Amino acid sequence: MNARQLLAKISNHWPEQVDVAQRERNSSGDFWFPKLAQINHEVEDKIDYDEVGDWSNIAAWSFYQAVTEYARELAEIDVHRLTISDVPMGIFDKWVRFNLDGSDWSAQRNEYTGIG
Repeated sequence: MNARQLLAKISNHWPEQVDVAQRERNSSGDFWFPKLAQINHEVEDKIDYDEVGDWSNIAAWSFYQAVTEYARELAEIDVHRLTISDVPMGIFDKWVRFNLDGSDWSAQRNEYTGIG
């Protein structure tokens, strides 16, 4: 499994553009985007985990983290619209690798080939 395959599994569940003008600072000072959290919950509800398995768990959570990181970058330059297809593959790959680091994911970590 590689990052492009995972991204294809999950990104089509997201709208192509998201208004990220509404944002708040969390306790650590980072931006938090209620709209992104809402979309992520909707995406998680749509996924048939029995059909697609553990990779969808990793893909959904990692993509939400990548979208949030990218939205924070945009917020710093006061951009209010995020285009999903512009989320950098490298950010998504970073979060997939981070999330596969746990001992429960050793089988998937061995299968993951990155951006490849």
